[in-house]
Amino acid sequence: EKAIGTYEDLLYQLSAIDTHKSIIEQTRQMVTFRLAEVRSRKGDLTGAEEEMKRLISIRPNEIVGYVAMAELLMDAGRAPEALPYLKKAIELRPDAERALYILCQAAVIANDKEAYDLAVAGLEKTEGGAPFAIALQAEALYERGYRQGDDELKQQALQQFEKALELKPDLATAHLYRGRYLAERNRHFDALYEFDKALEIQDRNLGALTFKVLSQLELNDMEGAQATAAVLESVRPDANCYTILAEIYYRQGKLDRMAEALERLEEVGQDPVELLVSKVRAYETQDRRDDAIGILQESLKLEKYAGDPILLRWLGIMLLRAERPEEALAAFELQEQSLAADPEATDDAYLPVNRAKALMALDRDVEAAEQLEQFAASISKDDPAWVSLLRWRAVLFLRTNGPFYDPERAEELCVEGLFRTERSSPDMFDGSIEAR
Repeated sequence: EKAIGTYEDLLYQLSAIDTHKSIIEQTRQMVTFRLAEVRSRKGDLTGAEEEMKRLISIRPNEIVGYVAMAELLMDAGRAPEALPYLKKAIELRPDAERALYILCQAAVIANDKEAYDLAVAGLEKTEGGAPFAIALQAEALYERGYRQGDDELKQQALQQFEKALELKPDLATAHLYRGRYLAERNRHFDALYEFDKALEIQDRNLGALTFKVLSQLELNDMEGAQATAAVLESVRPDANCYTILAEIYYRQGKLDRMAEALERLEEVGQDPVELLVSKVRAYETQDRRDDAIGILQESLKLEKYAGDPILLRWLGIMLLRAERPEEALAAFELQEQSLAADPEATDDAYLPVNRAKALMALDRDVEAAEQLEQFAASISKDDPAWVSLLRWRAVLFLRTNGPFYDPERAEELCVEGLFRTERSSPDMFDGSIEAR
């Protein structure tokens, strides 16, 4: 606030000076740029945008304002809006390498092939554009390798980044992708070095900040992660940022701050419960079931999410997978109570199946069978969910110490399930059931 006040006072004083107009204009440009930068760091993106527009009005024939505005919009996730400013910058200076490079990135995000071709052609014509062109090709190659799970493509991309760095040592993107490659191999200390190198070059590089905080979380460096996330919030206060902050506060045991982060998620138009479930699924794929259970339990302690049926459902599922059936059953019972108390809540058709799983794990097979019959009564035989019913009935019949043990009946149910699945999803089968 003090810096903003100082810069605003300077601009007011400069506006009153009539002499040395050229020097005054240059000074106004510099002060306006700094004011926009401070507002952006503070998270006041609207104010920063207004200052950038003022910067452009001071020197409309210079590219600095247009490029700065484009970078601000890119950081805010508004790539399509950045395109006109970048095109204007290139119109004013066709050899502006930085503007051409950012135009390439914005065009990819906005899916604007014409703008992309314009930028690439421009880079190829400039004396210093070669490293940017190489880096762009390397980015595309790495992302293709990432999507396809092809390590060889990633290695080729990293070799291209090395060539780009030889031509331009201060290329932040190259360090970002080197860091990503290391992080994907759980070499997070080495990855942090690369992310920090990228941030030395561009201290508000969105990718470097995001991947740095993720590596810090992997290393359980909560203090460092919180500091990085604070910068990330000033650059782009979006759903990704507040999901990360919610995780940091959960792991620090700061429930009040976690609640604030979830509220901010809602403010930026995201469903906090949906994103919490996505986080739980991510933990599960990373074999971090204790964290999945922990973040659900802590979320349910918050006043706004206490008794949330979706969170209770997932808590029960995670507890089941962790072989804690008694706790899972308790979670499912709370879910049922929550659904009954809210007439607008969406019913969970699979709740009886989930309860049946927990009851079987507790050797309460008769009650489990009752739950499966309740499920059967709620769906038709043409419903795709009928296959799930057949499966769990078969499991019940295969329990050797249970009262329903009947392997022949289990086999019949499995065959019926296979026939139904083949009819509804033929792509899942290489040949007919009869042929096998």
